[in-house]
Amino acid sequence: AAAAAAAAATASVDVAAAVAVDAGKMHLEAQLEAERETEIIETAAATAAAVEAAEMRLKDEHDADEKKKQRMKKKERAAALAAASVAAAALAAAALAASANAALSDSDDDLC
Repeated sequence: AAAAAAAAATASVDVAAAVAVDAGKMHLEAQLEAERETEIIETAAATAAAVEAAEMRLKDEHDADEKKKQRMKKKERAAALAAASVAAAALAAAALAASANAALSDSDDDLC
């Protein structure tokens, strides 16, 4: 009877040990799964942050390009205005010269 009791106690200890080992395995597997999920979440967050930063950089570059284009248009308009002013001044000078020549011609005619 003592041997049977010892065998039952040993079997009971073996079962308890197996249950403890299984519980430990399940706990470790749950921890691993939680770590994987955390890793996935962190990776997704880092990726989202990188994408957002890239989008902001592209927007900033686009805005800078637009400002540059606007400055170039202003410079082109200013250059066109300056060219028109020079042309107007040249026309005025030509008109003044023609007027002076006409006046000189009239005064030459008066002398003769």
